[in-house]
Amino acid sequence: MPALHYASQNTPRYVSSGVIDYVSQNDGLIIWYSSTSANKSENITAGSIAGQTVILKDGQGTAGTYPITIAASGCTIDHKPSYSMNQNDVCVALTWDGSTNWCIT
Repeated sequence: MPALHYASQNTPRYVSSGVIDYVSQNDGLIIWYSSTSANKSENITAGSIAGQTVILKDGQGTAGTYPITIAASGCTIDHKPSYSMNQNDVCVALTWDGSTNWCIT
């Protein structure tokens, strides 16, 4: 089993406004603090290396009311096109399998 790779693991990135965000290859931890009263969307593409991990967190504690949908482009999340973070304060870790899928870990 390959070692986990956390890009920028010690530097969280905060989404402080808006409703749409894009995971970059340098992201390791993304915390949603946007207080916008609307559903949110986090867009993710294929990973760069097997074992790469991205963690997403509902830091505002509003995902139960305004879900954060992680939408995959050119890949899948547990073999599905998207995943919904729909509970307050939820946190999800996604690990790239090195092929076509982000695994919820």
